[in-house]
Amino acid sequence: MKSKLRLRWATLVAVCLALTSLVPSPAQGQNKTVSNLRYRIFDVGTFGGPTSQTNGSRILNNEGVVAGEADTAKPCPFSGGFASLISPAFRWKDGKLTNIGLLPDGCFSLPNGISQNGFIAGSSDNGIIDPNTGVPEIRADFRANSHMFNLGTFGGTNSLANDVNDHGIAVGGAENKDPDPFNFGGNLLGLPSPTAWQAFLWQGHGLKKLGTLGGPDSFALIVNQSDEISGIAFTNSVVNPTTELPTTAAFFWKNGKMTDIGSFGGVFSTMSYLNDKSQVVGFSTFPGDFVAHAFVWAPYTGMKDLGTLGGTFSTAIWVNNSGIAVGGSTTLNDELFIAARWRNGAIENLGTAGGNTCSNAFQISERGEVAGQSFNCDNTGLAHATLWEPTGPAIDLNRFLPPDSNLQLAEAHFVNDRGELVVVGILPNGNPHIVVMVPCTGTESEGCRGAREELSVAQQQLAFSNHHTRLSPENLAAIKRRAIRKFRGLPGVNEN
Repeated sequence: MKSKLRLRWATLVAVCLALTSLVPSPAQGQNKTVSNLRYRIFDVGTFGGPTSQTNGSRILNNEGVVAGEADTAKPCPFSGGFASLISPAFRWKDGKLTNIGLLPDGCFSLPNGISQNGFIAGSSDNGIIDPNTGVPEIRADFRANSHMFNLGTFGGTNSLANDVNDHGIAVGGAENKDPDPFNFGGNLLGLPSPTAWQAFLWQGHGLKKLGTLGGPDSFALIVNQSDEISGIAFTNSVVNPTTELPTTAAFFWKNGKMTDIGSFGGVFSTMSYLNDKSQVVGFSTFPGDFVAHAFVWAPYTGMKDLGTLGGTFSTAIWVNNSGIAVGGSTTLNDELFIAARWRNGAIENLGTAGGNTCSNAFQISERGEVAGQSFNCDNTGLAHATLWEPTGPAIDLNRFLPPDSNLQLAEAHFVNDRGELVVVGILPNGNPHIVVMVPCTGTESEGCRGAREELSVAQQQLAFSNHHTRLSPENLAAIKRRAIRKFRGLPGVNEN
């Protein structure tokens, strides 16, 4: 997909603030649990094809159920699809991979959220090629037990479901028939779409519109256990010269009312997560739209600036119910992008693992474990799936693989409240497989693996060679695109 994100500030990172504050050091403290961590490691595998993947906000619940998508070896019968192979959704638990199906005539089904009691919401193609885009129509779907529901649209071509709670409320967005000259779908969702999007909730009886903030488009991203919803929307139809988009804002929806949660004075803000305490996190630009900071917002406090590690950009990606947020930030002069944790009113530099120079934190459990990734700032070499305990340094999860493993653990997507991890493993041929890491308990020993030495000789050499690598404007722009575009799992959404 050739649609290009138009946020001009994302490519103008050379315009920096004259900051004089010191960058906080990585979180210190002896981690007493690292040497005792042991895992049983499962390659989820596929249905006979090359790859498996997960996507979305919550893809692992506290019962140890993982929702994702895996390839078969059977070709998709039509061209122009998101998948060249038939790739149904899966449910994985206790080492068993189960095919949970497709929409009729479809080739691809991708869950985006799973509730604690097992409801699954996501998106599937229906086998019909949209002549306006050349790709299949996408439909939001919902699964309960063995039943799958096509949630439909508001008269347009596409819909997407992003999250679901224990009450069976699924949320997302669906297209109507109104032309959208601002390409909300392509720019912010990663899905080419010629008509406008409307945020919805669904609870068994058709899509319900949540409204907009005054502009033509809106999309719901997260629903919490109190049935509160947060997402993003255009607030008007006036294109801003700095972003080439209408003013974009995060919203909070409750009891039929959609509230604009504001900004730091710029014309672009977006949210990433909403916890069960009504706290929303994301990032917002300042006047001029060259600088953006992570925020936390709640109805009782308003929007608070979470600050940065000295640079011009930070984003909060997750907040747990204790109010601890995680994400990433650039350092002084935007030289590095480093995973960050915000707690007790302060920002913490979480550091990196595996000899890499940059990192990002994607999610934090209620127990305080943080899942994320370490990577090279110049986008070379290997990325390393990373775990941060509540105290202590970053842990390269590759340390738990046997020495003869053919997997490279590249990204930790999620850690649940039992410490179970969903990780992206890369095979030597480049194909991704989902890997689940289950902590061993008590005296359990069969199949359990502890951590090897922290850095191999090769990693030590890598760390030394990368000591002076810095974040380029292009790579920082790619990090920002990932923070903005919401559907990384659909092939093509990471393209410029």
